[in-house]
Amino acid sequence: MPNEKFSPPSRTFPESIQSCLQKYADFDGRASRSEYWWFFLFGWLCQVGGFFLGGTIGVTSGFFLSIFTVVALLLPTLAVGARRLHDINMSGWLQLSLIVYPLGLLSESRGMILLGLIIVIVFVVLFAADGKPEKNRYDEPSTRQ
Repeated sequence: MPNEKFSPPSRTFPESIQSCLQKYADFDGRASRSEYWWFFLFGWLCQVGGFFLGGTIGVTSGFFLSIFTVVALLLPTLAVGARRLHDINMSGWLQLSLIVYPLGLLSESRGMILLGLIIVIVFVVLFAADGKPEKNRYDEPSTRQ
């Protein structure tokens, strides 16, 4: 049915964390705005918490605990980002363009840093965009019946 609508459910903070960790490396399907942003907040809070918790132990251990958190949550963050882009009918591979920003910082090139900031702003807008309620090429097979 061409007019059939599908939209991922809105989620609460605990539901989002549970869903994203259960779909740790699942790049298929869709993610709602709430699922993406709640998990983003969770990752940020874990990073900051790790930094401060580690800082009470020692100055460098806070940094390493924060980096460990980033590495541990990298795959589920990329997966929920891909599913979020799928919800607006875009490829999850677009996330690779976000690498321009850290590379620009490392190269200290003002042009690369500016380009990276523009890309980050574009992605904030994309991740905040309304999902497409119509079925699209990224719907899970179970929703196509």
